[in-house]
Amino acid sequence: MTLEEAARMLDKTRSSLGRVEMGQSRADVHLVRSRMDLYHPDLVDLAREAAFPDCSGSGASPTRSSRWR
Repeated sequence: MTLEEAARMLDKTRSSLGRVEMGQSRADVHLVRSRMDLYHPDLVDLAREAAFPDCSGSGASPTRSSRWR
């Protein structure tokens, strides 16, 4: 995917997205999440499975109280 295509899909200009990708500008949480969805849609699920391997496959993540017991 080109920078132009990604910028268009993320509703950003090519230059603003380029600055973020080069580390010259910071991305807000919304842009980070949108980029994750665009570039690697299942990244959140992979991270969740890595963090909570006992819950993988069940579709549920642990509750805060069960994690801290």
